[in-house]
Amino acid sequence: MATDMRKELGLPHTHKNCVRSMYLSFEKEDDELELKELYTRYRKMIAKQRQIGYVHQTANSFSGMNDKLDQLENFEEKKKMMSFFDDMTVNSYVISYLGTFELGECNQFIDAIHFYAGGIKGITVNMNVTDNQFNVTFIQNIETERYVAVFLRLLEEFKIRYRVNDKIRYSTTRDKTQKTAHLQAERFQMKN
Repeated sequence: MATDMRKELGLPHTHKNCVRSMYLSFEKEDDELELKELYTRYRKMIAKQRQIGYVHQTANSFSGMNDKLDQLENFEEKKKMMSFFDDMTVNSYVISYLGTFELGECNQFIDAIHFYAGGIKGITVNMNVTDNQFNVTFIQNIETERYVAVFLRLLEEFKIRYRVNDKIRYSTTRDKTQKTAHLQAERFQMKN
């Protein structure tokens, strides 16, 4: 889960990147737990990861990486240092809650809002709220419907009403940022 650290760091208005990932591991044994036991376990994990000391440790890791990057001579060296991310696949999934959209009088014209992104490895679940309803979008680059099927089974089990839209196959093309990103980085890099 993505989470913002600005509040915990006492810097609510900083423009620095203070987004980090919060991890909720899932073990095979967790499948045997009652739902209440599982969410209690997850709440404890979240509470631990929100503790000030833990957040400071994460921020210091970010800061250390940025210090290393700042020591490099040019953008190409920085790209090389960060290249380990290029082919990294997390053996996991990402859940992202994007917030509530207050659309006022336009609510009547909106059925749902969905976000799509390229470069997804594995599964990403985007959630948002419009007009008092959740919109859940599964984005995946794997050929299976089993995760969506399990999710739908749970909705039925808990008697939660839902509507399924058709599957959309899409691809995102590379845009000009692929060509100009290095120019922007060089422009804003401080020179000695």
